[in-house]
Amino acid sequence: MKQRTLETLYGLMHVPDWSDDLILRSLRQLGEWCAAEAILAGALLEPGDTLWDAGAFLGTFALGVARQTTPGQVVAIEANPDVTGALERNLGLLPCPARLAPCGVGARGGWLGPALEDPQNHGATRYSHAETRPEEGPAIPCRTLADLRAEFGPYDMLKLDLEGMELDALRGDLWYLRDRHPLIWAECNESPESLSLLGGLKWLEYDVLYVAFPAFRKTNHRGTEELIYPMAYEAALVAGPAERLAGLATRAAALVPGEDIICRPIATSFDLRRALFDTPRWARPDWTGLSRAELIARLGRMEKGVALREFLKDN
Repeated sequence: MKQRTLETLYGLMHVPDWSDDLILRSLRQLGEWCAAEAILAGALLEPGDTLWDAGAFLGTFALGVARQTTPGQVVAIEANPDVTGALERNLGLLPCPARLAPCGVGARGGWLGPALEDPQNHGATRYSHAETRPEEGPAIPCRTLADLRAEFGPYDMLKLDLEGMELDALRGDLWYLRDRHPLIWAECNESPESLSLLGGLKWLEYDVLYVAFPAFRKTNHRGTEELIYPMAYEAALVAGPAERLAGLATRAAALVPGEDIICRPIATSFDLRRALFDTPRWARPDWTGLSRAELIARLGRMEKGVALREFLKDN
């Protein structure tokens, strides 16, 4: 895979030479990808803690966390063979020892194959599990977290960005998770899989926060005012001890100044459905410049079905 280098918030990164990929567009245009997420997650990690980054892609999450605090070790887990070469080089930017596990993670060992690929967002590739090695296409080993822990040692914080396979990954190390309760930072998309993930975290007796944040910061590394998508939010389910999560909830807004951060405790599936419903995923550019009063006025008109083109218009 042909590579190039980009000057970024994290240093000089190695990236595949893809022109249309969303994360690479963000790195080129803003010099960062989802930096707000790493800032928030970094507030939870204690210096010296071991961070496992499952679904690491190019390493921006771990690199961003390491700007907030210094991990004792990072283990980057990535299934996509097209990015592991660049990822391994990017891990050299970390201020701590780092190791690469070029594999997927699941409830049991076996093999993974790409099930749904988006050429404009390689980081959102979905995989399907097979017990036997596929005869065609890439053969990507799938390992359990318990198996990886036997090789790399214990983890204090587990980040999961696995496009719907987060709960499967947790099933591969249930008793360690239930006994030790390491911090979990898991991607939360608008899908039934996120509701199932919440159920799994509650079964493991975790306290859970829902945290949503802009994918593209207004105060980005390059100072670029034109964002790729305005008000496009990513979200995570964050699980851990109540006292650790309480500290994040009280500090979230101050940690990412100038941005609206959503941070809510989640006890039930309805809590999560409501939080996802209240999270912006898209907005017209002109909405972002409205004041709170103006925006509420427009919402009120929309609720009543009143459109501007018909408002007070002569018949």
